[in-house]
Amino acid sequence: MEPNGYQKKVLNRLRGYLRLLEARPPAGAYSELWNGCDVGINQGGVDGKGMPPYRDAIAGVPHVCFKVPTGGGKTFLAACSVRLIKDAVVRSGEGAVVWLVPSDAILEQTLSNLNNAGHPYRQQLQKDFPAGVEVYSKEQLLSGQNFQNIVSVQEHLSVFVLSYDSFRARNKEGRLAYRENEKLKDFPVSDMLPDGADESSLANAINVLNPIVIVDESHHAAGQLSVEMLGNFNPRFILDLTATPRENSNIIAFAEAAELKKSGMVKLPLIVYNRADKKSVMFDAIQLRAQIERQAAEEEAAGGKHIRPIVLFQAQPRGREDAATFLKLKERLIEGGIPKEQIAVKTAEVNELKNVDLLSRDCEIRYIITVNALKEGWDCPFAYILATLANKTSKVDVEQVVGRVLRQPYAVRHSRPLLNNAYALTCSNDFFSTLDGIAGALNAAGFSGDDARVAEEKPPAAGQEYQTPPPAQPSLILEHDDNHGEDYLDDYSDAIRPALEQKPSEAVEEMVNQAAAQTLEYEREAEESEKNGYLGGLEGAMKNQYRMNGAFRDEAAALLIPQFCFATEKDIFHDGGYAKLTKEKLSAGFSLENADSNVNFSLSGGEIYAFDAGAGGAKYRKLTAGEREYIRAQMERRPDEGKRELCVGLIAGILERKAIGDAVTSGDLRGYVGRVVKNLSNDDLAALQNGHQPYANRVHEKIEELLDDFREKRFVNQLDTREILCRNMYALPKVITPAETMGGLDKSLYESEAAVNDTERKVIEEIASLENVRWWHRVAESKPYSFCVNGFINHYPDFFVMTEKGALVVVEVKGDDRDNSNSERKLRLGRTWAERAEKTGGDFHYYMVFDKLDWNREGAYNLSDFVGIMKKL
Repeated sequence: MEPNGYQKKVLNRLRGYLRLLEARPPAGAYSELWNGCDVGINQGGVDGKGMPPYRDAIAGVPHVCFKVPTGGGKTFLAACSVRLIKDAVVRSGEGAVVWLVPSDAILEQTLSNLNNAGHPYRQQLQKDFPAGVEVYSKEQLLSGQNFQNIVSVQEHLSVFVLSYDSFRARNKEGRLAYRENEKLKDFPVSDMLPDGADESSLANAINVLNPIVIVDESHHAAGQLSVEMLGNFNPRFILDLTATPRENSNIIAFAEAAELKKSGMVKLPLIVYNRADKKSVMFDAIQLRAQIERQAAEEEAAGGKHIRPIVLFQAQPRGREDAATFLKLKERLIEGGIPKEQIAVKTAEVNELKNVDLLSRDCEIRYIITVNALKEGWDCPFAYILATLANKTSKVDVEQVVGRVLRQPYAVRHSRPLLNNAYALTCSNDFFSTLDGIAGALNAAGFSGDDARVAEEKPPAAGQEYQTPPPAQPSLILEHDDNHGEDYLDDYSDAIRPALEQKPSEAVEEMVNQAAAQTLEYEREAEESEKNGYLGGLEGAMKNQYRMNGAFRDEAAALLIPQFCFATEKDIFHDGGYAKLTKEKLSAGFSLENADSNVNFSLSGGEIYAFDAGAGGAKYRKLTAGEREYIRAQMERRPDEGKRELCVGLIAGILERKAIGDAVTSGDLRGYVGRVVKNLSNDDLAALQNGHQPYANRVHEKIEELLDDFREKRFVNQLDTREILCRNMYALPKVITPAETMGGLDKSLYESEAAVNDTERKVIEEIASLENVRWWHRVAESKPYSFCVNGFINHYPDFFVMTEKGALVVVEVKGDDRDNSNSERKLRLGRTWAERAEKTGGDFHYYMVFDKLDWNREGAYNLSDFVGIMKKL
């Protein structure tokens, strides 16, 4: 199982955060990550523009959150994240993970899935940790089962699946983890031993391992007790997973409803019908379910998979849940003609679903009676219809149940239309309150009220009355009913038997037509928004979105700007064509075998020992007690040459996780690091054992220098051989989303442009004032929608300037102190681009502009001289 499109986006966002974390404190990495996504940080949070500030609940510990709706694959994302986090924050051994869940039901489910060699979660972990994966329950940990000392535990990935309550020191179960435990006495005592914990306790053993912590359904773990519990683990990184983050969550990635729909993960929109009475709800739910099953059979006959649609009947008693009452309702359904084996009750007191595989072809269940017992941890993609049997005058509580009908069978879009939606039927005199409840339920599942669509009723029969709805809402026809004492245990036989025996009624056929119409409208709105370039969803709402100014929109939308590319070969899957060049492609053939291995390790100010990991954000973190113990034990086993081999592995392991890991083979990289380590003095070797990250960084810088030189030579050679071409590739975006903008300057291409520094502002003010300038645009750096001169480096210039004669001028602004090797590379690449771009038939120019500096390079000018050139273009 591979991550789909939006899951890759979420994981890439995590990668970005982890890269930023290398040189920034957690709060700084969080702010930088969102700024890089054009989302500012402010107190207004998600409801306004931007994200709320980082909350440092456990000082110095990175603590971030994925917001993923119900059905979006949160647990699979967690499994995919473990290796990424481990590579970024674990400096020795394979690492330990505390996997926290909120309930016993989810605990059993998670343990089962992670222990099942055939389950995608376990398969992902096994693929990422070939040295082995060991999954532990709390009982196994307390008994020391394959868990006796730090060295044996660190030789494979260790996953501890625990419930929230199992480590809360203020309850009886939690206190077991803090008591003396003879079986765990061989673990070293942690520097961060929790208050009240014995030195041989399970709390100490986990604490000294400094684990990664994954918090499933983290909205349940927001209180002070939960924060205290998390701190007692001595976590090195915390990842929250939830559809509904609390205010103290540091969200770094969203999965949007439209993305889940597009990926076939959820049934959306949710089509909502209001009916005249409960018998109509019953009749239509049964007939609609039959229509869905008919389409499911057609799909399976055409090669699709088995689907057996299920109705969730939500009963709503006035008092407490009474097992006898729900069983009576089941009897009423059986009396009406529904076979006994097709009905199950799932309430707080009755669980007829225990040990039942609802996805099995042998299972007959098509109807489930519940109240709110189907909460987190209960998943059945075959559940399609929520039918509430509450009184017409009752407030319908649907929040806990709506999410249960949203998951899409097999996580694919189906060819038969009814299989791609979820449905809710209700009868209520206050339908708009019910809609509010459904909107709240969708919000609780990580979606929004926009993901529900109301189907309008047909005109009422004689004697029924219209209830005037609030403005801007669909017209809903409701039956007048003065009976406030009706009970949901009605005799439904006169509704059930006709529903089972008759052909689809006109009302159900109309329901099907309405579902199709509402789905088309839902998808059309999404397509229209995408077509206009506007970003929807939560992240879109947080961004400033600016369109092109109308005066330039048509001509700018038609403009294609050259970029470097290469020809792709035609095969059975592709027609052939051209693909944009990346600097990574230029790395092909790079080798470190004969490369210079003299690396300067001179570190100023005792940098190796500057390990403060507090709010100030040191670059290098001191090894934990567990990491020191692991490395010490490894060193003790080895002769001197073996010690050097261990140091090679520590440095190479870090480098393999960086971008250069894709440019060289593992053997080539380890051979090079071996030559570097061989040159180290004994003092350096001893220091490296205590903190190898600074040494890895210096080796990384050296290899990047070698790579840059190699890529540039290869780029020049392939231009000469015409393997690299320059063709019209880049189209300006319809909408840009800068978090910070500049204003008050005429002729901007967009309604507002990205912010600039003082030197850039001075340059563009001079340029924009020229009579021959038609429009200008600020090119934002490293944005997905931004232009870059793509060659041996990715060079994002500062401005596009279009003249009245049709010349497009690319401008890179430099401060007068920036006459360095980086500027040299940019200038060489920019001038090469302009020369090749001219051959595409357009009028393209590239200039590097300083304020006052006269840099003796072709294509570089001070501002005064450059303005003179601009006037002639």
